[in-house]
Amino acid sequence: MSVNSIVTPQPHYIPGYTGHVPGYTYKLGDTYGSLTHKILLDPTTTHSEKLVLSDRTVTDFEVTRPTKDVIDIVDGRKQTRDAKYAHPMVPAYAGFVPMLRGKSGMTYTVAAEEGVAEFEKNQMKKRAAEQQLERIVGIQSGKWEPTIEESQLVKTE
Repeated sequence: MSVNSIVTPQPHYIPGYTGHVPGYTYKLGDTYGSLTHKILLDPTTTHSEKLVLSDRTVTDFEVTRPTKDVIDIVDGRKQTRDAKYAHPMVPAYAGFVPMLRGKSGMTYTVAAEEGVAEFEKNQMKKRAAEQQLERIVGIQSGKWEPTIEESQLVKTE
């Protein structure tokens, strides 16, 4: 048995692709790469005019990686909590990853890290809003003394 007999012909979808493959759920019996190749070439399958596959021989092909900002946010979680979400994310992690749903067209690692970073940004905004609300309630009830900066602010209505 040679390697060529088990390798699917080009073009085929890359295992780990997180996008939509039309009709994939209703086909059985082949490997992911072989099956997606057949689906792609099948003229009866409805798919968009522009195919998702990229020509890897073209020089403008680029690999998607998480941004430095995303990596810093994900790694910053280690300082405040026992973070199971750390850079680099484990591919195909079977547990829950916040904000992962709806992120398609990128690798699992990039999608998971962007989801965790988005979740962490939302949490920081929520904590800041809660602190602001506590401060306002405290000032209005007389239990909180405003700081010099807060007392010097000009209030307009």
